[in-house]
Amino acid sequence: MTKNCHTVGNFTLELSRIGELPAKIQFGDQSIRTVIELTGTIIKHDAMKKDRILVILLTYLLVCACSGLEQVSDGNKNSGSIEDPAKPKEPQIAIKPLSKNSLYELLVGDFALARNQLDIAQSNYQKQAQQTLDLEVIQLATKIAAYNQDYNVSEQMALLWIQQQPNDREARIYAIEALAAKGDGATALTHINQLYTQEGQLSTFISVISIPKSQQQIEELIVALENLETENPQQHAIKLALAMLHIDQDQLEKAQNLTQDFLKAKPMNERGILLLSQVYQQREQTDKALKILREAIEQTPENINLRDQYARYLALTDRSQAAVELENILQIAPQNSQASFILGVIKLDAGDLKKASTLFLQSTEDPNFYTDSQYYLGVIADTVGNIDLAIDFYGNVKTGQNLSSATTRLAWLLSKYKSLEDARDHFQSLRTETPERAIELYQLEAGLLLSLDLENQAYQLLSSGLKQFPNDLELLYTRAMIAAQQGNYQQTEKDLRQLISIDSNNAIALNALGYSILEHSDQIEEAYKLIKQAFTLNPNDPATIDSMGWVLFKLGQPKAALIHLKKAMAIMPDPEIIAHVGEVEWSLGNRNAALKIWRESLQKNPKNHIIMETIERLDAPIDPDKKEEES
Repeated sequence: MTKNCHTVGNFTLELSRIGELPAKIQFGDQSIRTVIELTGTIIKHDAMKKDRILVILLTYLLVCACSGLEQVSDGNKNSGSIEDPAKPKEPQIAIKPLSKNSLYELLVGDFALARNQLDIAQSNYQKQAQQTLDLEVIQLATKIAAYNQDYNVSEQMALLWIQQQPNDREARIYAIEALAAKGDGATALTHINQLYTQEGQLSTFISVISIPKSQQQIEELIVALENLETENPQQHAIKLALAMLHIDQDQLEKAQNLTQDFLKAKPMNERGILLLSQVYQQREQTDKALKILREAIEQTPENINLRDQYARYLALTDRSQAAVELENILQIAPQNSQASFILGVIKLDAGDLKKASTLFLQSTEDPNFYTDSQYYLGVIADTVGNIDLAIDFYGNVKTGQNLSSATTRLAWLLSKYKSLEDARDHFQSLRTETPERAIELYQLEAGLLLSLDLENQAYQLLSSGLKQFPNDLELLYTRAMIAAQQGNYQQTEKDLRQLISIDSNNAIALNALGYSILEHSDQIEEAYKLIKQAFTLNPNDPATIDSMGWVLFKLGQPKAALIHLKKAMAIMPDPEIIAHVGEVEWSLGNRNAALKIWRESLQKNPKNHIIMETIERLDAPIDPDKKEEES
């Protein structure tokens, strides 16, 4: 939470939502505020006397308080002062009598605020808010608790505030904020409904849908909305809020009916039109979504939000028409960054790099589109061969969905056109600048090194990463696979076993370990146990299905094996899986079938070493250009 600085006297408080402290409580001709300000000045210039001065101050204020309370109790006494009739009278400040104990508690709370001891301040102000029911004390207690994120207390204090000022908007907002933090949308609805009754802002009412944090809380809010007793205007808002919640629940038919009912009462409401078009789109009724948006645009041609959604849905079916609509938006609002960005993507996809570049340069002015626009500008510069410019653009991508792609491509360009050392220095600097991305950056750098056939360097890099993050599953798995490529099966097994000890249900690691044991040891039963566990956890993964088939073959069950292997090959015709299918067919005497699938694979990949090794090991008489005989 960002904290703003507020000053009381010479004390600087780091408070985000706490406004001015309570109004002056006067004692004779002196005020607490004046004394605190003077004392603050003294403390500021002589910190050594701080504690002694504070003790004296408290004693002095208590004495003043006693005197002040006597004056308050006898307001008719003449103080003996002579007023200047020409001097304008200052407005009288309401003086509320306080007990000595309450005064002391409030003073301690004030000093706690001055020292940034907000827990003490909250405790004191909360207690005095409940005892004195003073509005200003209640307000400050609410704000301190909200700042401390003690939402139970801030809710209690906000409710006290509302008891005294039922129509106070700020009090309701604090209550809603506390309830929202707890995910209690059903209770917050009471306060939101009150604000909607006072102000008539639909967005205020609709805000309730963002409060629930769990399925149960969503269901409770739906029930609360359905049971809320309101006048007709609120009933319309309730229908729209319920429709939004039903969309989140994937109950699209209910959402559609509620939104249509809402639009009968408010036929040109933008929010309702957008919501109904969204429901149609999610129900795969794009034509209906486009129709309702098109009709609304005909009546309100300047409505950018409707046109934007219309263009988005058009892009799913007719990109050229979507481009036309986006051009229309830019005619109405030339600085619309969103339209510029989406149109830029369409133009880039169509190969119009010049127009796309202009549009991305325009959208890059908007912080919301800066990162993605920089990425696509990098893609365009990369495509036309302007490497230096591409490096600059990719380097500007610091966040977002294209971050990994930009980082990887930038590193590759640096390694090719600058040096590998530059690329690796870039990764190292990123790990320093963004330590939260360190694991991902180790992975990306290892990927670059592997693409350059630098397995040893990739292995060393991952080993360095694992010294920093010894239990990271991704780093362990990647190093295990590199060790396997290097023939270091002992390290492969070690890393995979460590990974499984951390995540016993990691199907990928279980399968990899089982297959490695199957291929490089005689522990077939252990391999089968591991692969079977992986298969149970992930039965649709083609690599795991292949492993299951292969281990069954090793266990002497070729027919059962072939069922799994053919299923794996149908999902993913990988050369290793094809080699396995062919070998099992060969073992069953189906030699023509084996030759056929091997030959077809070699026609696509003539030098595939896995299939060639299998053929040579089985001494199969295969000629890639010769058709097999009919069985």
